[in-house]
Amino acid sequence: MSDFKSLLKTTPKYISLLAKNGIVNVHDLLQYFPRTYEDRSTIRNLNELIFNEKGVTATKGKIIIKNVFMKGSKRIYDIKFVDPAGNTGHISLFNSGYMAARLLEGHRYVIVGKPFLKSGKMTFSHPDVVETSAPEEHGEKDEQDPAKDGAGAKDENITQTYNAGRIYPIYPELNGISPGWFAKKTWELVAHADQYVQEYLPEEFLKAFQLLGVVDTVKNMHYPETMELQKKAIQRIFFDRLLRVQLHALLTKASYHANYVASGIVQQDWEIVKNILATLPFQLTNAQKKVVKHVIDNMHDIKPMLRLLQGDVGSGKTVVAAISAYYSFKVFEGQSVFLAPLEVLANQHYRTLAKLLLPLGLRVELLT
Repeated sequence: MSDFKSLLKTTPKYISLLAKNGIVNVHDLLQYFPRTYEDRSTIRNLNELIFNEKGVTATKGKIIIKNVFMKGSKRIYDIKFVDPAGNTGHISLFNSGYMAARLLEGHRYVIVGKPFLKSGKMTFSHPDVVETSAPEEHGEKDEQDPAKDGAGAKDENITQTYNAGRIYPIYPELNGISPGWFAKKTWELVAHADQYVQEYLPEEFLKAFQLLGVVDTVKNMHYPETMELQKKAIQRIFFDRLLRVQLHALLTKASYHANYVASGIVQQDWEIVKNILATLPFQLTNAQKKVVKHVIDNMHDIKPMLRLLQGDVGSGKTVVAAISAYYSFKVFEGQSVFLAPLEVLANQHYRTLAKLLLPLGLRVELLT
């Protein structure tokens, strides 16, 4: 646990909150996947943005000036910036002194959010702001030549970070731990995913089903290179979950059969089936006869029957089950139980079964 804490560079409080939700190591954290994504890979100038397009709207700008207005006891921060093409925009913050203090004049940022017009100004309200460079770090001039940059031109000072210039993951909030916290911590760990997850499917298996490897799956679930790779990662995740269900079912079935001790195997007695069929007011269909034969053959197998009978409403499932119950009673002196999800359905089955089986000497009871 201490190693986990030092790897995350976080506090005992966060380690405790994660542990309450079953996240106690890096492997667990890498299995905590985003709920959605924002495409921040394309950074555009203000004149190229689309209003109300959150998630794919990102611009770059240099802070020019910060103004503070009072509204009652509340503070409204209006932060003006200019993009490389010379367009002017505004960041509006309501009572967020901490965030406003982080935005420094002369520094350049990527601004992600939903732009709207406010008093004729292109405005971002409480956007996600990512610093990309500072004047003293890159020797920027105070004045930017719009003609040199041009609309949509690449700014060499803008570098790709975990939360700008790429597809960005949005995680579910967990016990008060913010989505941004998860984004930052997984970014620091996902580059070393091969140290925490290992491939467990054979190479020929991956090729046959066109699956991503497990390391590439983890990387593209958290920080996908493209949305196409993210879809392939999701395909691998759900393929593995279904595979585990199937393997678990096969192991359970094998264990069930291995522990089964068959009592004396006897031959099928089809006269019993004919006797109950003679009491029915209708003839069975060929499909119903086929299913009855399969069920009775299973009853005489050395392995216990594990069977699912599926059919539309009115296809005769209940009568097949009634014939099987009667046969089990006559040949094996066995009891049968019908379970129903609703009391009204249990009463309905009781009336049907009583009408069929009471005249043949079976005791039929209803328990609700």
